[in-house]
Amino acid sequence: MWNWNTAQRVEATGVHRGQLPTDPMPDDIEQALSLLTRLLHDQHPEVVPLFDSREPLIATRAPGRLDVMGGIADYSGSTVLQLPLSEAAVVLCQTTSDSMVRVISTDTGSNQVQQSFYMPIEHFFHERTGAAQPLSVMRGYFSALDDDQQWGAYVAGILPVLMEHCGLRLQQGLVVFVHSTVPIGKGVSSSAAIEVASMRAIAHLSDLGIDAHQQAVLCQRVENHIVGAPCGLMDQMTSSLGRKDSLLRLRCQPDIIEEAIELPENLSVWGIDSGVRHHVSGSDYTDARVAAFIGYRIMLQQAGIADAQMSAKHINDTRWNGYLANVTVKEFETSFTQALPDSMSGKEFLSRFDATTDSVTTVDPDGHYEVRACTAHPVYEHERVRSFAQLASKRGRNAVSADVAQQMGACMYQSHASYSTCGIGSPGTDELVRRLEKAGTAKGIYGARITGGGSGGTVAILADRRADSHIRQIAAEYADHAGMGGQVFSGSSDGASVWTVPPDS
Repeated sequence: MWNWNTAQRVEATGVHRGQLPTDPMPDDIEQALSLLTRLLHDQHPEVVPLFDSREPLIATRAPGRLDVMGGIADYSGSTVLQLPLSEAAVVLCQTTSDSMVRVISTDTGSNQVQQSFYMPIEHFFHERTGAAQPLSVMRGYFSALDDDQQWGAYVAGILPVLMEHCGLRLQQGLVVFVHSTVPIGKGVSSSAAIEVASMRAIAHLSDLGIDAHQQAVLCQRVENHIVGAPCGLMDQMTSSLGRKDSLLRLRCQPDIIEEAIELPENLSVWGIDSGVRHHVSGSDYTDARVAAFIGYRIMLQQAGIADAQMSAKHINDTRWNGYLANVTVKEFETSFTQALPDSMSGKEFLSRFDATTDSVTTVDPDGHYEVRACTAHPVYEHERVRSFAQLASKRGRNAVSADVAQQMGACMYQSHASYSTCGIGSPGTDELVRRLEKAGTAKGIYGARITGGGSGGTVAILADRRADSHIRQIAAEYADHAGMGGQVFSGSSDGASVWTVPPDS
């Protein structure tokens, strides 16, 4: 008998007010349970030996996110505004009696097993001493895998992070079934959704007692130190702590949650996929981040905080507390704009300084960095985000005037242009924003911008809540013209939560 009781939720450890054990299980968890049950009944060879129908399942879901404002300024301490999406990753998890970690991922389109990842528990430990392997060793292990197996780091990489930071004692095997509707490469945080759902399941299964906030921080460590992607924290925090139909407001210094923003009742946000695949670990994103930290290091010298001879690891910035976003626009324009080079080679920077203060990137001697634009971006973006948030909150949930909506939209258009100046725009997203801006207020569209790490992915849109048909028409026309993209993201859901699903008695 391969059945679990999907009608009764016996435990709820979600993070949202009003979430009770009697709340209905989300449809996407029901769908994942149905899919797993069907695969088991069909005797699928990669699934049947792994699950025990006599034992409960841990079921978790975590949504993707739409970056409404803030984006790449997160690593420089900016405030960011993020919407948790309806699309989510679902994880079904059990411990096993053997010593193997197994991850099974499904294809959303065909509802079939897409890929499998197996890793013996012994690989997490030093062969001679039996001590847990350091994260640097585990990163090397995953990066040395074949390309079609490296995705396993997003799930299995959670284990060494929990071992190092939370004292996880990995003594038995684990099977993780992943079913996600968050599309990959669209810039809507498919990886963060999988990380957060997996982290929530494993932490609950292991009874580690870590809260949703800390789980998001640990998921970022997985991405930075195991996967090797130098992302900020906004993706994981939104997936873990977001609230349906509200913009998570996160001041990334490093992880200060501020009061969420409910958009005025006459406005809403959408996303349109450009079809240009986005990679947060891509060179454009990394170069922009490195360039911002190069600029910050030069500013520290210019301000007399740290001379060129001081090692980056010994710098104590009491003026801006280590964040470019704390530099005001006025002081940046008055004191620092002219001191920053338009561009600089990595070799030139390293001839003057030992390193930047960024712990997750390094300066490539052969690299070439757009220093002024990438340093200016978080200074101005933080100010744009604060302006957008203030305008959005001007009358609470009450409708705002078209003039106020246009001011909010102007912040988005300015942000989009700044991405291009930093070298992380793309022709596809530029074309989408151009079409949306051309449609303009006559169609109820007030603003649009490239999102997340840039270089493709999804465009966020602020519009009158009645503009859905116009937005979908623009998306369809763009897709017809470009031969790609056009998926529309609308709707929202709460951040991650967990259920215990008992076997069917």
